[in-house]
Parts: sequence; structure tokens; C-alpha cells
Amino acid sequence: MIRTAFNKINHPTAFDMMVFPLIVQGVLTASLPYFDLLLLSKLGTEEVSAVALSGAILMVLLSIQIGFAQSVIALKGEEDAANVNAFYLALSMATLLSMLMGLSLWLNIEVIVDAVVSNPALTALVSTYLSWLVFSLPVTQMTLCCGFFCAVMAKPRSH
Repeated sequence: MIRTAFNKINHPTAFDMMVFPLIVQGVLTASLPYFDLLLLSKLGTEEVSAVALSGAILMVLLSIQIGFAQSVIALKGEEDAANVNAFYLALSMATLLSMLMGLSLWLNIEVIVDAVVSNPALTALVSTYLSWLVFSLPVTQMTLCCGFFCAVMAKPRSH
């Protein structure tokens, strides 16, 4: 098992090359709240609680967004697998979806935070933190599509 994993590192397949950006993006996105907690740990318990709650809300929204975006890409790719334009259309649709999700989160932050946070003292802190994190939704989608973009660009084109 260890030897097989070592061989995959030395001789990656095309699938491994496509999945690598997803792994890096997942680790960075999942570790962001922990880095924030380390940086805010000396400020106080309210700030730490706000970051923890915001991270949980963001992870739920990212999971929904990633599921929708990947299903859009899969459905559009299934429709016309040989056409590069289908990929670009799917990428555009997925990115537009993530921007709409980010905009709807930004416009409805107070409603979402009031539904999740029971402590009124934390509502303003969680809302402020989430208003900055809302920009990560489209950036995350673009990172997720990076592997697919590289795979399409690497295919030889027939003239």
C-alpha cells in the first residue's frame, strides 16, 4: 500500500493531476477558520466564538455551492463531451451560480445569522466576519474548476 502511494507520487496519472488542485483547495478552505481562531485567541471568547460560528456557516454554504457547481459541470459535460465550448459554458454557469450564492449570502447575512446564532452579542461579530468571507465562494469555485480547465487545455485539438 505504501509502495503504491509512492509510485502514484512519482508517476501521477491525468486524474491525479486534475484532483490535486481540489485537494489543495479543500485543505486551505477547511483550515481557514483554524488559522483565524489562532490569530483571534488572544482577543477574547466572543471573537473566537464568532469565528467558529462563521466557519461552520461558511462550510455548509460551500458544500451546497460545490455540489451544485459540480453537478452543472457534469450535466453539461455529459451533453457534449467532445466540445470544448461545453466546458466553458459549464464553467461560466458554475461561476455565475457561485457569484449568485455569494451575493444572496451578502444580502441576507443578518437573516442567516439570526437563524443560527442565539447569542445577540455575537450577531454583529459573526455578520462582519461572514461579510468578508462571502468573497471566498466565487474564488473557491474558480479554484475547483482549475483542474478541469487544465485538463481541457492539455487535450490535443484535431484540425
